[in-house]
Amino acid sequence: MTKISKYVDEIIRLGIGYQPSSVILNQLGQTVFVPLIGAFAVGKTATIKAVSQIDPDFGGVHSLTTRRPRAGETSSDFVFLNHNEAGLKRLVKDIKLGSLVQFTVHPTTHYVYGSDIVAYQNQYSMLAMLPEAIPKNIMNSFRSVETIVMVTRPDEWLQRIAERRKVGFDGDLQKRLKEGINNLEWCLNQTSGLNWIDNSGRAIEETAQELISIVKYGQKSNPSVKNVGKQLLATMKSLLDAQLA
Repeated sequence: MTKISKYVDEIIRLGIGYQPSSVILNQLGQTVFVPLIGAFAVGKTATIKAVSQIDPDFGGVHSLTTRRPRAGETSSDFVFLNHNEAGLKRLVKDIKLGSLVQFTVHPTTHYVYGSDIVAYQNQYSMLAMLPEAIPKNIMNSFRSVETIVMVTRPDEWLQRIAERRKVGFDGDLQKRLKEGINNLEWCLNQTSGLNWIDNSGRAIEETAQELISIVKYGQKSNPSVKNVGKQLLATMKSLLDAQLA
């Protein structure tokens, strides 16, 4: 086992029952947490940017990650740490001090994602994340939590994937499909507490306005959007089967 693997394993172990310091928990009480969940290429990151531009009360959580920047990403998108012994050692130290709000090890890439209290400065703090990374043990510390599930119609989603593949798909498609299937299955298995948004067939600003209306003004999300999620899940499973054939 390499030193990098040992640190990753230690971070996974430290994540079991992780609790931030009391100072951080008190500060979280000023924030409404808005996690965005969904498959890749449904527009979570674009929506967060659009919402932040429309309403200054909202802001994206400036997360940290040990993965490399993707095309077009800068330090304004993530705090990029090295996925090496030094970078992972720093994370282990911060975790042991309780100075991170949340963190997770990606189940397929083993890159680490997380955030500290500086990232939660807005009244409404948005974060695109995996369902398993939602910090259940600190949810009660936020003023409230408004979970958003983002989906797109299968035909539009497939077009987006085709465009990404033309310019060189970022990452292993099979792994991303498995991750997206896992995310959607989790969402569809929940009986309450989720707000569904269909980010297809319209400008990103319209999607952003819908999110603001739901989170800030209590508008009810359209329950029929869940059916779009079911259709997208079926499409992703078919695409994965074709990849594995």
